[in-house]
Amino acid sequence: QSDQIREVLSKADIQIMAGNYAGAFEGVIAAIRTSAGDEKNLLRTRLLELLDTLPANDPDALAARRNLATALY
Repeated sequence: QSDQIREVLSKADIQIMAGNYAGAFEGVIAAIRTSAGDEKNLLRTRLLELLDTLPANDPDALAARRNLATALY
């Protein structure tokens, strides 16, 4: 796991704790767009874990899921 990936995940955790879900999700999705292989999979897995902390119909979670799909494909 690179320092850059650790930093992205750490920032996301801090933003989640502060209630900035959209910011946390966008930071991880931005990293997914520029990563590959194991790092991309690690980021995707962590984002899904973060999304599971919100109700499925939460607007921030819905937007993040759409953005994730776009970033992956």
